[in-house]
Amino acid sequence: MYREHYCFEPPNKDSTIVWKYLKFQYFISLLDKNSLFFARPELFEDPYEGSYSNANRTEMNSLLEKYDGNSVIAQNIRALLKSSKIETDGVMLNCWHMNKEESAAMWKLYSDDNAGISIKSDFGRLKNCFSECPYPVYIGKVKYIDWNLEKIPQQNVFSPYLCKRRSFEYENEIRALVYTVRRDGEMCYIDKNQVFQKCEFTNDGIYVPISLNILIEKIYVSPKSSKWFLELVKSISKKYGLNKEIIRSNLYDGPS
Repeated sequence: MYREHYCFEPPNKDSTIVWKYLKFQYFISLLDKNSLFFARPELFEDPYEGSYSNANRTEMNSLLEKYDGNSVIAQNIRALLKSSKIETDGVMLNCWHMNKEESAAMWKLYSDDNAGISIKSDFGRLKNCFSECPYPVYIGKVKYIDWNLEKIPQQNVFSPYLCKRRSFEYENEIRALVYTVRRDGEMCYIDKNQVFQKCEFTNDGIYVPISLNILIEKIYVSPKSSKWFLELVKSISKKYGLNKEIIRSNLYDGPS
């Protein structure tokens, strides 16, 4: 279920429009599993995912000078400086794009062979689609910071996953996050009775159960896609019992 968390800043309104751009094969997986895939952040293109900023590192180096080199605090600081990242394999992320309109940049990134898909939703739908999920899902906006001058809060392990360099501002990203734990070699979540339950985990992440009918408002196909692709998406959606409006984007149709 969706759960608020002080690290996560939600959009101001539930009606804030969000988009999920994805390649066709991932759309099929979404329908087939009735789940959103949450990926391990280390698989993302940005090598700074989950890292503290250079401003944090500068502060940590200053702190290191104040402690005895053999103290536990000094050892922890040195370990963090060495890796630059929070060491946890339990954070899994699912990313969305906030925008009132479609994004040409996002289409270019995700329209593989002009066969991309975009799911139009809003923050309220995104929250509510996890109503049957048995473990917490946290959702918040990504903050884009000056990596050399701005520090990331260090009070919680989630904070580094909610800050990125300003070079990525075009993503205008909102993130859903789930946190799992490893137990007896298996990735698990802790249910409401404090019992460990196994997740549907792959080497790349986990599948989080959702309600597709709640999540999806409309489905768009790539503005450069062919008519046959639009019909294919309609046919497959119908086979999976998804009754949503499916539209070919007119982003590049030109003036009439």
